[in-house]
Amino acid sequence: MKLKINGKDEEITDAKTLGDLLRQRGLNRPTVVAEHNSVIIARAALDSTELKPGDIIEFVSLVGGG
Repeated sequence: MKLKINGKDEEITDAKTLGDLLRQRGLNRPTVVAEHNSVIIARAALDSTELKPGDIIEFVSLVGGG
């Protein structure tokens, strides 16, 4: 299925949920905020948020420092 991920069109074949997509990309859940079609998704809901063709996904990694 085609998704727009961080502004780029991508063809995804194996991910059915947002949690699947995070795991495939090796992203660390505690430090990533996921937005699905302009809605920020709670970490507890990542595995139940189903992906559909045309969805728009944004991943933002949190970085600490000072």
